[in-house]
Amino acid sequence: MQAIYKQWFVDFEFPVDSPPMEGWQAKPDGVVNSPPVEGCPTGGVVKRDTKAYRSLPYNPKLKDRAKALRKTGVLSEVLFWQQVHKKKFKELDFDRQKIIGNYIVDFYCPNLNVVVEIDGSSHDNKQEYDAERDAYLKGLGLIVIHIKDIDVKRNLQGVMDYLREHEAFQMDCGHAENNHPALRAPLQRRGIGYKSCGGKMVWNDELDQEIPKGWEVGTLKDILTLFSGYSFKGEEYSFDEGITVVRGENVTEQGFRWDTHKKWNNKLPGRSKDCFLKPYDIIVGMDGSKVGKNWGIVSKFQLPLLLAQRISCLRSIDNYFQTYAYYSFFEQRFENYVHQVHTGTSVPHISGDQILDFSIIKPNHAITKYFNKIALKIIDKSHQVIEENQKLNDLLSIFLSKMTKAEATA
Repeated sequence: MQAIYKQWFVDFEFPVDSPPMEGWQAKPDGVVNSPPVEGCPTGGVVKRDTKAYRSLPYNPKLKDRAKALRKTGVLSEVLFWQQVHKKKFKELDFDRQKIIGNYIVDFYCPNLNVVVEIDGSSHDNKQEYDAERDAYLKGLGLIVIHIKDIDVKRNLQGVMDYLREHEAFQMDCGHAENNHPALRAPLQRRGIGYKSCGGKMVWNDELDQEIPKGWEVGTLKDILTLFSGYSFKGEEYSFDEGITVVRGENVTEQGFRWDTHKKWNNKLPGRSKDCFLKPYDIIVGMDGSKVGKNWGIVSKFQLPLLLAQRISCLRSIDNYFQTYAYYSFFEQRFENYVHQVHTGTSVPHISGDQILDFSIIKPNHAITKYFNKIALKIIDKSHQVIEENQKLNDLLSIFLSKMTKAEATA
């Protein structure tokens, strides 16, 4: 997980697929698509000599073909082109009849690595070819959106409204402050860090290291609020019914363990009613031998939960910073920082103020928003897998128990 923080967001260029819009039934016409040259997808492909993070496979043998297609004057393509050329659509650049590998795509947005295909007669009875082409494009980290030819001709405004709200176009990289290589690197550059992808770095004296240009140094206090749990009376805990209470022993390294459950089934005294946890809350253990290592993020599958004393809950002031803050804990510096500032020798302890004083590097809002969108998918998928595994383990336990009873009575 440290690599996520250190290599930065270039590792999170996940493709987003989109089904065609619902349209009218009509005779499809007009769109011409080129077949692969000398085999697909690699035959004849060379690398275009551009900046590394913007490069895509390019077959120069298709150059004349692409020029001819631009002059064809297909009505749906002309109508769409009038809506997007010269940065008319969200100030983004678009290329028409763009060569990518052994394919020529209808429209390509280099700012966001989005391909828009207008499906007409050339797509009839070519499902296998289209699927192969789409798989190849997605393998490069490109987002592929299909629009029906008839939709463009009969409801152009509806098409543009659809695209304007599409997930792929929510990150507007046409503006200079958002135009970071980490948001534009194709998938073949995965694993290569922000700096290697062309991101400009500047030296920061406070951290004694380089940081991305335009980013700021701050603390967790700038982006998070913190509250500590409630001191529930131990003798009033229940083991059978009630709401699970998260205690220090439940918070482990980068997660939770539930081998010991204590529940609260009484009235909620004092401020305990304010100690209910929410999805994606960051929980940090505040004492013990592993202070600085014990923290995790709450899953919706674990709720409802109450927070006990000696544990803190961190919530983003701006929701977009929640996942960024969470992944910041994976960096080794937090553990080292806690070892430097904690109090106590036999039982190390850290305060809420000390947690909030941990220094971080803050990207601009646009990058954080984009990162949050991708990171939430990763976290949700991880939580879903954990929940499914738990259900399977529960079923296995029931099955083994019944087998044991059956053997005993046989």
